[in-house]
Amino acid sequence: MISESSDSLLDYPVVVDSLEDICAEENGKASFTTTIKYTTRVNWFFNGQLVKSGKEFKCSEDLDKYTLIIEKVVKEKHQGEYVCEASNQHGSDECSASLSVTGKNKSFSFLSGITLLLVAGLQLCPPAFITKPEQQTMYVGKRAMIQCVITGSVPLNVVWLKNNQTLPTVPTHYQIHCEKNKHTLEIIKLEPDDRGLYVCKVSNNVGTAECSMELRVITQPNFVKPLGPVAAVVGAPLHLECQVDEDTGVNVTWTRDGRKVHQSPDCKLSFEDKTVSLDILKTTLKDCGNYVCTVTNEAGSASYLGTSVTEPNIQSEKVFSNKAICPPLEPPSFRKELLPIEAVRGSVAVLECEISGSAPFEVAWKKNKKRLSPDNKYSIVSQGALSSLEIRSFESADTGEYECVVSNEVGSVTSKSVAKQRG
Repeated sequence: MISESSDSLLDYPVVVDSLEDICAEENGKASFTTTIKYTTRVNWFFNGQLVKSGKEFKCSEDLDKYTLIIEKVVKEKHQGEYVCEASNQHGSDECSASLSVTGKNKSFSFLSGITLLLVAGLQLCPPAFITKPEQQTMYVGKRAMIQCVITGSVPLNVVWLKNNQTLPTVPTHYQIHCEKNKHTLEIIKLEPDDRGLYVCKVSNNVGTAECSMELRVITQPNFVKPLGPVAAVVGAPLHLECQVDEDTGVNVTWTRDGRKVHQSPDCKLSFEDKTVSLDILKTTLKDCGNYVCTVTNEAGSASYLGTSVTEPNIQSEKVFSNKAICPPLEPPSFRKELLPIEAVRGSVAVLECEISGSAPFEVAWKKNKKRLSPDNKYSIVSQGALSSLEIRSFESADTGEYECVVSNEVGSVTSKSVAKQRG
């Protein structure tokens, strides 16, 4: 058996006596002391910033005892977290504590009205917040973290409330953490009902303190005034408008027959006061089609379809009652899907489907995700709404999954089938 020598165990710095939280009066004196062994260098930090020994702070050492003294405590300058970091060539160790500052000569009521500042030689400090949580705006489905740093004499009792009600114990939704003096309320996955006023309430034997923050939860935008059918005359302006219930972080996209509509001198897109609008100054025949408005933020998206445009009667542009409505485009669909087939070796196998929707269509046949082309093995025929794939001289290598993919300007659809060899 191999054992480590006792010397090797003493290579790293070791904090023997940790810092303790202290409470000091305004303009009074505060002192932090810790005992650390086997260190060659010690640094003090206040709220993450290096402390240098001088008039404001005095750092001293006596053998293994290290002390930080603040001769004249000012709450705005000195209340917070202090860290003592020890290091040598082998590693480091640290300890931390908080300083809370009270008004001069202030006393605290304890139990049955007894005024008490010292118990068993220790000064008791009421709870106080070193840092408080700020208002947050978050999206549905995201994770929210509400944090604060608290100081005061232990034991501290910390309670979280929402809208003046104690939070329910739902570990899958709410989680409460405490690391040293940092207290965290974590909401795992935000829901709309999580919006509200959150309060952190802390108490000990000599006082109470609380802080609050507003959590705003943003949902996905939804249409409250959707697009309606619009009839515009060629040569006249076209105006499309809809309203949504949420505009925080919302992006708006317009498409016409599946193609994105861009801002231009002839086409103005706007989104103000939760109202989305599209204006074409002078409508042309190419503006005919299906217009889709899509609104999106980090919580989700919603789309709405509005149809337009009409053209005037060719014989008289003044007769607005005679209007030919441009038919809306329909995405492809299958009236008859592909069916599974079993083919005899050497025979001709046929896969066939029937298509509906707005022509023209682009039809692609695939086998095991690879696109097929007409050759000596395959024959692809498309006539009207029918499309078929013929597999000549069927053999075991022809077994597998076949797909027919049909697309047009406004969508695509896929039908699948499995071909097997019989016998």
